[in-house]
Amino acid sequence: MAYRIGTIARLLGMSAEGIRLYERSGILRAQRENEENEYRSYDHLDITALIRARGYHYCGFSTREIERLINSSDTGEVTRLYAEKEKELRREIARKQRQIECLEEFRHLTEEAEKQLFRIRWGERPALYRFEFMRDGELLLRGREETVFRTWVQNTPMVFLSQMNSWEELVQGRAQVTAALGVLAGDAERLQLDTEYAVYYESCPCLCTIVREQGNQLQPPKCLAHVIRYVREKKIRVTGNPIARTFLSLNKKEDYTRYRQVWIPAEEKSAGSGGL
Repeated sequence: MAYRIGTIARLLGMSAEGIRLYERSGILRAQRENEENEYRSYDHLDITALIRARGYHYCGFSTREIERLINSSDTGEVTRLYAEKEKELRREIARKQRQIECLEEFRHLTEEAEKQLFRIRWGERPALYRFEFMRDGELLLRGREETVFRTWVQNTPMVFLSQMNSWEELVQGRAQVTAALGVLAGDAERLQLDTEYAVYYESCPCLCTIVREQGNQLQPPKCLAHVIRYVREKKIRVTGNPIARTFLSLNKKEDYTRYRQVWIPAEEKSAGSGGL
């Protein structure tokens, strides 16, 4: 029995143009009802082929791949295409799982932000990469760096905004801010990111704190004044520049509030066990 395109489109929840696309791609072969009109009709095998094709589509196969799967007479080719798609889907599942973990971590940081604001503790900064793209408001990227930068942006939230300040400038009350895209070393490997233009920072003991910054002016000396005071009081030796991860931004229309998790490399042995 023959069925018109509108009937099949309604049955399968497709558009008529979508069915015509499958026909143009060689997945279907419609029959003209007669030479005097262009009405197409399809038989029951066309319907089952379409259902199969939609299944491939939902798995992420391209139209070209679907045509090969539907029309192939080589089970080896079908097996290979299945195996490639399985790997791709497993990578996507792993990526989605990591996105969930990042969102869970950011949610926890957000829930605790006000309670932990400006408190200081000792902790370990994870190993990470920073791809610097702006210093004191001026873009740094040139040529191929821009192309690589775009691929990093596409991998947020595993890739995050990161700010670094010069500790020497901070203690003098001056602000030198270098903005970057950051990524944990493990995520960089999982995502297969190009790290050619990034700087690697090893895991190290740090003073850790949460800071809040508001308005359009960057104010690192003000945000980190409590750390500077603590370091002086405890006679702690700072061994590197503070690196921050922005985990929350609010109210862009008005005062634009940002919350950052900050790591300040330091020698813990000089600090005692106190905190703020």
